[in-house]
This record gives sequence, structure tokens and C-alpha cells, in this order.
Amino acid sequence: MASSSGSKMSKFFVWAILLMLIVGLGGFGIGGFGRSLDKIGSIGNKKISTNDYVNALRQEISNFERQNGKPISFNEALTLGLDGVAINKLLSTASMDSELSRIGISVGDAEIAKRVSEIPQFFGPDGTFDQDTYRMVISQIGKTVSEFEGELRANLSRDLLRQAVTGGLQSTNTYANKIYTYINEERSLRSITLTKNNLQDPSPIPTEIELSSFLEENQESFREPETKVITYSILRPEMLFDQIKVTDQSIKDLFISRASSYNPPEKRRVNRLAFIDKEAASKAYDLIASGKSTFDDLVKERGLSSKDTEIGMLSKKELSSLEGEVIFDLPLNKSSSVIESSIGPAIFKVTEIETAVVTPIENVMDELKNTLKLEDAKSLITTKRETYEDLLVSGGTLEELATESGFDIKTMNFTAELNNALTSDASFSEEVKIITKDYYPTLFDLKDGSIIAIRLDKVLPSFIPELQVIKENVKKGWTSYTLSERLTELATETSKQLRVNPDWENAAGKEPTVSKISRLTQNLDTPFSLAQKAFTTKIGTVDFVNDAETVIIYEVTDVSSPDLNSAAAKAFSKEFNDQMLAEFENDVFSYYIESIRKNLGFTLDQGALNSIHQQF
Repeated sequence: MASSSGSKMSKFFVWAILLMLIVGLGGFGIGGFGRSLDKIGSIGNKKISTNDYVNALRQEISNFERQNGKPISFNEALTLGLDGVAINKLLSTASMDSELSRIGISVGDAEIAKRVSEIPQFFGPDGTFDQDTYRMVISQIGKTVSEFEGELRANLSRDLLRQAVTGGLQSTNTYANKIYTYINEERSLRSITLTKNNLQDPSPIPTEIELSSFLEENQESFREPETKVITYSILRPEMLFDQIKVTDQSIKDLFISRASSYNPPEKRRVNRLAFIDKEAASKAYDLIASGKSTFDDLVKERGLSSKDTEIGMLSKKELSSLEGEVIFDLPLNKSSSVIESSIGPAIFKVTEIETAVVTPIENVMDELKNTLKLEDAKSLITTKRETYEDLLVSGGTLEELATESGFDIKTMNFTAELNNALTSDASFSEEVKIITKDYYPTLFDLKDGSIIAIRLDKVLPSFIPELQVIKENVKKGWTSYTLSERLTELATETSKQLRVNPDWENAAGKEPTVSKISRLTQNLDTPFSLAQKAFTTKIGTVDFVNDAETVIIYEVTDVSSPDLNSAAAKAFSKEFNDQMLAEFENDVFSYYIESIRKNLGFTLDQGALNSIHQQF
């Protein structure tokens, strides 16, 4: 059965196909792998060809580099899992093609001809479709007409399948309206704030009995944790710096090797707009030069964004010689003439310039010296390590290690809450966790290149300190608790009075604060605790919230809902519904394709994949 899609093919879709062919199908070939490596696997009765996998993987690497503005190695690509992304996309495509074949859906020749005739890159001088131009352009990208139309037919057919699966899905405004109302609902408040100044005795002094009782009732808040008393002997690389000499030449060599850090060259953020041929590029440049269009206008016409055309923040060396000369001579935000780039004729634009930095070696001399000394010191520690270990194995103590080998020896009261440079080292913390009295001191490494040995001297169990030891902390706790309790009592009584007699002006001897808040645009002067509770309070209800050392009594005087017929509400609803529907369609179609994959079953040839990866 043949059917055709009535939807208009977007400019972005057209260009996606063409650019994919230009960039991705650059003739990888499978001849170099031998006859046995024509595929990397199969799904159902459809093979996943080697060439398709290579092109898909290259495309994923290119996409990642464009999005992140920097090149990556092939090993980095594998670490990021881009090979898996490419394989999954190929399996999904093969699943779709298998399903299309099963149910007999395809795009007819008439539809293909119609779509081809609408592609501007195939227009002749008179502005209409030209057969000769069509064949020439297809030839330039290394394809036959049959191959190109096959690619186009396959993509449009897959689009038909997606439409068939998701075309009946709809969204309503109900959820969007609820969200919009929730975000933009406004509440009018009047409130008064009570502080310790509203109390008759704002700063009472606790008695010993009160402090003792408070400690008894809240003793877990004052509990000291279990403590391990640790002795450690450590040799840090910095401790050997006096034994190490570095030459002026080694300093110069290090400075040169780090030229990109100390003396980074000028870099420019570059956007590139590629064209199918030089004629098309020249026409675009003429539009820019005449002021009839701009670089950004041409990007938008293709359905692209500036991110799609950005190739990164680049130095001159990261570009071809021709590109570098032209781009680094461009003023900011100006477009270049037509340049023959790596992907064909293109126009470039510079959107940001990062000037070069020149750092005299004298300014970083100490840093360079210390870097070299650190490397040598780490090597020296490695060389002498066996000697240090022999001392401990023969029964030597940490104290002897310090005396005879220059280690630094210290003690530490270690708790789980202790946080310093040493305890933040995972190796040290793990070692302390397992240490016992029977633990035999051995050297182990720290991440900064130090070596260390530790000993457990004793364990101090968790305990509650005596009142006299922590009296000031207990007093602070009692004061804070008592203030909160007394303010709460005052707020409770005042709230009762206001419910009976709403005389807010005289309730606390101060004018009430009037404010209006929404969940999205809270008044910065409104405490979060008040704003949060206010949206759960009914109109006319008097209530209060505790906020630090204050209590706020409030009343919601009015609730106003947003106008759901406003332009802002309708725009929100459309954007929200479009996004939710798109996500829902993607999920439904993904589940559909995944079920096909499972039914068909698939195999991958890991040996073939490994062989291909070695060729990158």
C-alpha cells in the first residue's frame, strides 16, 4: 500500500538531510575491513551496516563537539557512551523500517517528486525547480538521484509511521490552566510582626535549675560524638623541597609546555552557515552585503538557531589556514565573504572575541619552581618508600619514623563530623574507620602525594558533657527556645483578640503591614515561612507563623485568580500544552519502537565493533 503525507516539509528537515549527506556520508567505506565486516549486527532480518554505524557515530561526535564548543578524542567519545547512542538510533531506525515493511506503508513517487521540487537548493536561475541543477547538487554530495530519493522516502515514511502512532494524541487546557492559576494566584495580606521588644521582660536570665532542666530535656542536642585519638606520622612532598634543586632550563621548558595556559592565544566564538554550493553561498552573501538580509536572518530562514551554527570558541590554529586568516581579520559581529570550508562553501560570523594574554615568565617563576619541585619530591618519596616501610616492618614506631626519616608526627581527635584537609582525603577517612587497637601501622598514599601511617591510641565514647562545661551553649539554647515559646504564647493570645475584634492598628502598638504576593513573584520583604503558609489559609482567617526570633500574625484579606483569557495565559497554555504533548508523543512512540525491537530481537557483533573502533 502506498500513501503520502500532506504535511509541509520544513526547511530544517531539508537541510538536515542535505547536511547529513555532506558531513556524515563522506565515503568511509567498508573495503578496508574485509568482507566479513559489512555489518555490526542485525535486528530481525535487517542488518546494521558498518558504514551506517560509522556515519552515525561520526554524527554523534560532531553533534557533541558543536554543543560543547570543543573537539573530543575518540576514546572520550566512547567514555561518554556516544557509540551506544549511535547504535540505539540505528536500532530504532531499523525497527521503524521493519514495521513499515510489515504494514505496507510507504511514500509514493508523486509525493517524492513534489517534495524534491520544493527544495530551493534545486532551483534554477529562474527560481523554479531545475532537473539539471538537481542532478548536479546530488552528484556534488556523492550520491545518485536514486540514493537521495531513497533516503528522502525512508525519512518521510518514518514520519508517516510516527504520525500514525501519535496523531490521535491531544492535550487540553485543563492542566495548563491549573498550573497557570497556581503560579499567578495573588493573595493580599495584612500582618504584624512580634519581636522580643513586645515582651515585658525581653531578656530573662535563666537560673541554674532552668539550665539543668533544659539540658536534661534536650541532652541529645548537646551530645559529643565518639572520638578516636589518632597518632599519625606523615611525609608531605613540600617537606622535601629544600633537598631539591631545579635548573633555569627546566623552568623555561615547563613555561613553554604550558604556553596555552600562561599565554593563551586570541580566541573567537565562531558561527558558520554552510551552503550546498558556491552559487547559493554567493547569493546569500550578496543579500548580506546589500543590507537586504543578515547572517542571523539566513540562519532563521533555515529553521536553525545560533547554537546550531556555532562551532565553538576557537584559536587561529584550530581553523584551516584560509578560515583562520579570514575569521581573525573579521570585526566583531560582522559576516565574512564566502569561504571554502571543510563542509563546503560557508559564511562565517564572529560573535565574541577573547583577547590573547601575555604572561612574563618572571611573574610565575615561583609557581613554576614549586611545580617542578613537587614532581621531583613525589618521585623522591616513591624512591625512598621501601626504606620507610622496612623500618615499620622491623617493629619501628611512628615516633622513630619521624626521628629517623624526617616524618612529621601529630595527634588528632577524630570524629565523624571533623572536616579538614586531612579528613577530606578518602584514603585517610577510610583507614580511620577500620582502625583498631590491634591495627599494625603501614604506609598508605594520600591524593596530594603524601605518605602516612596512623595508630589508634584510644577511643573516647560518646557522652553528654556536664552543664558547667557547656553552660554557654545551653544558655543560648534555652534563651532561643524560651523566646520562641513566649512569642508564640503572645501571638496565640493576640490572634484570639483579633478574631473577636479586628483592631489591627492597635493590636501590637504598630501599623499592620499590607502586602500582595504570588507564588512566582513573592514580595522580597515577605518571609518565606509566611508566604508559604499564606497560600494554605482561607480568606478572613487569622493565623501566625514563627520566623527566626519573630512571630508574624497575619490575615488573608483577598484572593485573586489570574485572567485565563488574557494574552499571557493563552501564550502560557499553548507553550505548556505543546511541550507536554511533544513529550507525551515522544514517550508513546519510544515505547512503541521499543516493543518492536523486543519482538524482533537484535544481535551485535562486538568483534566487528572493536575492529571499527581501532580504525578511528
